[in-house]
Formats: sequence, C-alpha cells, structure tokens
Amino acid sequence: GSEATELESNMFKDIDSRYHDVFVRLKTTEMASNDLNKYYGALDRAIMDYHSHKMEEINKIIKELWTSTYVGTDIDYIAIKSDAEAEGEVRDASTFWPALQRPRISSSMSFLIMTTR
Repeated sequence: GSEATELESNMFKDIDSRYHDVFVRLKTTEMASNDLNKYYGALDRAIMDYHSHKMEEINKIIKELWTSTYVGTDIDYIAIKSDAEAEGEVRDASTFWPALQRPRISSSMSFLIMTTR
C-alpha cells in the first residue's frame, strides 16, 4: 500500500542515479581539495627556499660592502636575520632584524625591521 506508493513518488525516482552523481561530485571535490593542499605545500616550500636563497645573496652583498667600507675593528660584518630561518615551522609572517657579527660574538640589534607575507 502506502510504502509502495511512497517509493514510487518523485522524491525517490531515479535515486540510484542521483546518489551516484552526488557521490562522484563529492569524491571529485575531495580529490581536488587534497591536490590543492599538496600544491599549496609545494608552493610554500618553493617560496621559502627562494626567500632563503635571496637572503643569502643579500647578506653576502652586505658583508662585502661592510668589509670594504667599515674601517673599525669592533664589528666584523652585519647581516639580516629572520625568524623564517627556523626549519619545519609554517609561518604566516616573517620578522627581520639586523645582526652584528663581532669578533667571536654574534648579537642581534633590538629593533624590528619588517614583517611581511
């Protein structure tokens, strides 16, 4: 009686086909989301590698300029340091500061230069 009529109603018409379509959309969306997470991680690592390489280049230039122009003996050279240099941490921002390399002593200056990203 009533159960057979309910199963034949429009609400359940082609239910297997509709379920299959929704299931395929769900799995496709999950796969796309997983791929985007992988791509995000790869891009973030590539950006951090690029940043690290550029900071090495900048610090090399700063050191060369410092040693060619500074005539004092109290500071060997200066460099820009960053908290982004900490490995294995995901950061939304990076803080940079100047650091002095004195003979046998490395010290950081106490002010913030820049926050980015």
